[in-house]
Amino acid sequence: MKNNCNFCQQPVENGIPGYYPMSMPVPELEELKEKYGGEDWWNNLNRENLTEEEKDDQDRLCFYDQLLFTVGRGICCEKCIVKENELLNKYYPQITTEL
Repeated sequence: MKNNCNFCQQPVENGIPGYYPMSMPVPELEELKEKYGGEDWWNNLNRENLTEEEKDDQDRLCFYDQLLFTVGRGICCEKCIVKENELLNKYYPQITTEL
């Protein structure tokens, strides 16, 4: 039975079933989080002096945060799992991941 990988959407015949987030870490958005205080980026949501660009950045980060932390059952190819683990180890080293 063929399924599509949750991350790359390519057909995989022998994918690895498991629980996966809606998105693996995205380097550009991780850098944007750092710009706004890293793990405390969300504190900026209460600021009243945000420019339109900063408001847009905060909206993007809210959406990205939702994608990272919404997990469901799925299937992934080995290539994407390896890539996700590399990104998790880079941006979230406190989380241990193993194949």
